Amino acid sequence: MKLKSEILYEFLRAVLFPILLLSFIAVFIFQSSFKNFVYFEELNRKSKIEHLTKNLFMDQKQGLSKKSIDKYMWYLSELDLDVFFYDNNGKELYSFNEGFELAKKTSLYNTVVKDVYDDNNIKLGQIKYIYRINNNFKERSDVFITNLFRFIILALLFSYLTSLIISIYLSRKITNPIEELTLATVNIRKQNYVMPNIKSNIVEVNQLSENISYMSNSLKSQEFNRKQYAQNISHELRTPLTNLRVNLELIQDGIIESNEENLKTLLIEIDRLTSLINQLNNTFKKSTPETIYKPEVFNLSEFLNQIYKSMKTQYDKSGVSFDIEISENIDINTDKEKLANIILNLLSNALKACKKGDSVLLRARHINQKIVISVKDTGIGISEENKPKIFERFFRVDDCRNTKENGYGLGLSIVKNYADIIGAEISVNSKLNLGTVMMVTFDEKIIV
Repeated sequence: MKLKSEILYEFLRAVLFPILLLSFIAVFIFQSSFKNFVYFEELNRKSKIEHLTKNLFMDQKQGLSKKSIDKYMWYLSELDLDVFFYDNNGKELYSFNEGFELAKKTSLYNTVVKDVYDDNNIKLGQIKYIYRINNNFKERSDVFITNLFRFIILALLFSYLTSLIISIYLSRKITNPIEELTLATVNIRKQNYVMPNIKSNIVEVNQLSENISYMSNSLKSQEFNRKQYAQNISHELRTPLTNLRVNLELIQDGIIESNEENLKTLLIEIDRLTSLINQLNNTFKKSTPETIYKPEVFNLSEFLNQIYKSMKTQYDKSGVSFDIEISENIDINTDKEKLANIILNLLSNALKACKKGDSVLLRARHINQKIVISVKDTGIGISEENKPKIFERFFRVDDCRNTKENGYGLGLSIVKNYADIIGAEISVNSKLNLGTVMMVTFDEKIIV
């Protein structure tokens, strides 16, 4: 069932069921109340009749004036009542007859004969009164309940139609943005990253829209970077391969000699290809044992000095000054291999950012309950615009690296990935044309 249909169904069920239940309860209560009302009204009417006729008899004994007769006639007409007065011998003394002789023969009327006593309990005579009875409650109540049910059915029908209209409106208001988001995700799957401008009064829908929009922009950026990377890598592969092919053909044709210098040129191109392949291999390893955190205890000073010695030759060849500074001798517990990869990549990037005469400093400090390992260079630096992007895979800042040692946008993405695995924080502080400081920060708890 679609979301719109589900919302419509649930809303109608939530609205109509209580209305129907309350309607039946109201009918039952009203029916009982109505029956009790008629019953007590009838009792009250009989009581009025008896009281009136007794007073009428007493007045009749004393003789009735025209005014009194008119008064009693008014009351009797209101009560649909005929009254006959008899003495102790059964002789009719007086009567108020409203002409109901034919009607009196039906079941709608009742005849009552009562003895009348004075205040001293002496019998004065008899009263016979004929009155219209209200015992047709069932007939009248059936008609009333039938009409009431008709009204309820019409009210329910109206409520259903109203609820249907409201629920359709609400379901569309809720589901239309979701349908637009669904269509947007389908377009994203088709690599169409244009997001519609979706606005809703529902906070969750707006959050979902923002998240999908962010995902779309991220995928769009990654797609662009992948295409750019493919072009870059194609160019980088083509150049050494072309050089290799040209030089090998020249040697084969005897145009150039197969001497040490020419072979060294070929080896340089092979090294470039090997370096590229190795970087690609490290980048695309996602579910290998390398992603597993394998801590071990080692001395930080000895560890960094080994890295310093291994990189010193490359720095010397490039004419870039390279120094190391360690504040204290401590043992730490973390993944040694991944930390080495992080530091080596940072030092390699720093070297690429520097020209002859620049300097790089590898420093380790224990400050503010943190272990901070930093690589500081006086190279070209990174612009504010490019800082947020430097850890993205395949992102390169060509104007921030010397053209000869241009990388492939892989090193810092590897650094960020390994830092996340070992629980370190990577931060950057850089000014364009002034230099860069890359910092790897650990909590003090890694100290043994």
